[in-house]
Amino acid sequence: MAKRKYSVEHFFCPNPTCPDYGKVGTQNLIHQCRYGEHHTRLLKCKTCGRTFSENVGTPFWGLRTERQVVLQALRCIVEGCGLSATARIIGVKEDTVLEWLRRCARHVEAVNHYLIHDLHLSEVEIDELWTFIKKSRGSRSANRRRLHRWGVLGLEQYPPSDPLSDCHGDGETHQGERREVT
Repeated sequence: MAKRKYSVEHFFCPNPTCPDYGKVGTQNLIHQCRYGEHHTRLLKCKTCGRTFSENVGTPFWGLRTERQVVLQALRCIVEGCGLSATARIIGVKEDTVLEWLRRCARHVEAVNHYLIHDLHLSEVEIDELWTFIKKSRGSRSANRRRLHRWGVLGLEQYPPSDPLSDCHGDGETHQGERREVT
């Protein structure tokens, strides 16, 4: 039986001392094996010899829950389910769903910060980028509403560093449209 090849072209070495650090598509990575209950891929950099999980640098790093379960919970939230309803549907505690949501929000914040400050993209360029990325997954207006709801477009500023905390300043958590901070 021929050995199966796993695509590693969209990964990069996470070792900051590696000459290939952050370089995608340099063909320096190989799929070494799978590990854990969910068969997560372990990758190896041929340049520096470091091995790392495919989940490094993602909201899924260190989670024991299967990726699809977390994604299903996030879909529920995006579709308007509350934390309690989502927790019941998925079969986990409400605090677990909240932690997944916070992990993803921090990741989105980091991506937006990189796009705005490191790549010096304007808000319009970021909007176009996210629209392009999401274009094939549904109608443009529906995706724009979803991205805006998550604060992904970079058009809003949230007073607290945690976008899930009390952004209205009245001690309560609100659902629905976010207010633009001026």
